[in-house]
Amino acid sequence: MTIVNEDYLDERLGQLENIAGWSPRTLSRFETFIRTSEDYPLFKINPLEYARDKHIKEKEACDLFLHASRLGLFDIQWGLVCPMCGDTVESFASLRKVETHFHCTICELDTVATLDDFIMISFVVSPRVRSIVFHHPEQLNILDYWQHYRFNRQWRHKGGSSITSLFTTGLRALQGVAAGAQEDISVALSAGFLKIFNFADERIFTLPVAASAEAQSSTLTLNYEQQATLSSSPSVVEGQVQLHITNHTTKALSLAIAHVSADDLAQEIEIEPFFTAKQLLNSQTFRNLFSSEVILATEGIGIKDVTLLFTDLKGSTAMYDRIGDLQAFALVRQHFESLTKVIGLNNGAIVKTIGDAVMATFLTPLDGVNAALHMLREIDDFNALRGSPDLVLKIGLHHGAAIAVTLNDRLDYFGQTVNIAARVQGLADEDEIYITKEVFDAEGVKEALVDFEVLAEQSMLKGISEAVSVYKVRV
Repeated sequence: MTIVNEDYLDERLGQLENIAGWSPRTLSRFETFIRTSEDYPLFKINPLEYARDKHIKEKEACDLFLHASRLGLFDIQWGLVCPMCGDTVESFASLRKVETHFHCTICELDTVATLDDFIMISFVVSPRVRSIVFHHPEQLNILDYWQHYRFNRQWRHKGGSSITSLFTTGLRALQGVAAGAQEDISVALSAGFLKIFNFADERIFTLPVAASAEAQSSTLTLNYEQQATLSSSPSVVEGQVQLHITNHTTKALSLAIAHVSADDLAQEIEIEPFFTAKQLLNSQTFRNLFSSEVILATEGIGIKDVTLLFTDLKGSTAMYDRIGDLQAFALVRQHFESLTKVIGLNNGAIVKTIGDAVMATFLTPLDGVNAALHMLREIDDFNALRGSPDLVLKIGLHHGAAIAVTLNDRLDYFGQTVNIAARVQGLADEDEIYITKEVFDAEGVKEALVDFEVLAEQSMLKGISEAVSVYKVRV
């Protein structure tokens, strides 16, 4: 029976309702989702999948869960996910806990995660709203723990079957072995691989099973000390296999014994879209609501592809002299508000402001270029309303790899991509956008600029040893 904390839920939903901008029926569907869903749909929620199911925009779904998390309806989970099997190797409640190097004991694979992939952001209903079985993984049976708690439903075989189907279809036995005890298990195996996974220490033992013209019986003796070791090395062939398992450790073993065929392992994996850490850090909503989140990993967290935009105001010092500090400062603040709106509309987020300048990130180069064009239109309209061209904007864009770090208690980016983006902005003059070749060649950018004058140049940038190919866009 589902027990909902009615007072808490009603209070928080009321606060969520006061946040303007939700599309019709979004909140009523959200309340129904919280109240009536089974436990599993309320665990490891993928907001992109929720958006598809509820027919709302992805950005609205992500903002909905972020606001709901800030209000205490949901908890954010940062998961390091194995690229091969979809196992959540490690899970954290905060970015400050995330490390980028991790090891999957199931696949015996070391991975360096980046913000673009394998750091998965999901949401779980708060126990303050309602309790679900996945709040207590230690109470789950082995099958539920394996199928639902650890593995992610976004990882599938090409053709539709889930990765965990390997486990459920190939499962031969679930067996506990007490400390110091021995258990004998008989399993029928065909050619492929015998896999014995110990949930107690998350170690896996794998042994090939050879094909045979006739089914045979064989014996396998396993001793568990720090990990499983063979005390004998029989030729394991398909047929009936007698397992003699001895636990020499001081903790009980919790074993899943499964068979996996070579064809199973050869199946191509496809990963359904999930909410990445890159998307999260590129969300203005996240940056506004969770500004205290920082990266404590000493080397930062890599990002393979980030689009960076820098703006600056031309002649701002002269403007302060011409119209006075108070009026000039008011104009600069209004210009920040206008740029913030444009950046949000184009899937971007402000990283920081530096004097009269803005540094922003975007999910794609096309988003960044569209934002730059939109910014210049906004500033032109603003100047036209005032009847004076006081604000003159210069813009530069570049994209490539970078490192996400914490600088001055704020999530920021570091590296040569950042340096080039800042220097490219310095090339721009009044009503100009400078973009690098990497941006110009990105999907959709040439088409977006077809109605504008675009001139190719080679420029030497301060601190960059070689000339950089850039394009001047005049609006």
